[in-house]
Amino acid sequence: MRNDFPACPRLFLTYTTRQLRYRELERLIDGQGWRHPVDTSLFGLISLDNVKQEHQWIHHRIPPLPQRMRFVPWQEVTPALHRKVRSLLAEEESAASCDPDANIANRMDSIGGVLLEEDEVAGWMAHHRSSALPGVLRYGPLFTRPGYRMRGLSMRLWYFTLWRHVALESERFPQMMVDIAVGHNADKRFQRRYAPYMDEVFSGRRAEKPLQDAACRA
Repeated sequence: MRNDFPACPRLFLTYTTRQLRYRELERLIDGQGWRHPVDTSLFGLISLDNVKQEHQWIHHRIPPLPQRMRFVPWQEVTPALHRKVRSLLAEEESAASCDPDANIANRMDSIGGVLLEEDEVAGWMAHHRSSALPGVLRYGPLFTRPGYRMRGLSMRLWYFTLWRHVALESERFPQMMVDIAVGHNADKRFQRRYAPYMDEVFSGRRAEKPLQDAACRA
């Protein structure tokens, strides 16, 4: 690292607590100049059979989409509509981490899509096959434009695509995975309200190591 990236000021190591030997990894880096690992994300795995049985999930009383709104699956998104999404990603700083094309090779275009109010993009949601976990569909990213927030649209979009998952792809993807950043305003609700119904909950962790060599400082 020091030879190939001389301007690199520090290293980051990311992993999940689902990895069988993560404790050995933490013991390995302990005392080697790495700062104590911190949780950055929470992950939850849940089977669709469990989802169907829990009323607060699949049968949650979420109001339907407003009449002026419609949902367009990714497989039906036109080039013109796709350009609108890309332009919003460039305009909205908060949308940078919500790029629906970031993992387009694994995106399930039959489930997620774009939410429109007449011809204006209100938001979108994408779902991806998990490359590490066969049969698992990962939910996200989910984005709603600032002018449409605080109206319950994010939750409706989440549940709307969950229903599509159950109806269209439950055989190929019998499990779903959700994640949320630690420190997000909903992470406590995730742990309190949803985690008890998950088949498995684990976290993503990050450790940092400053490179002290003067030649490596940015």
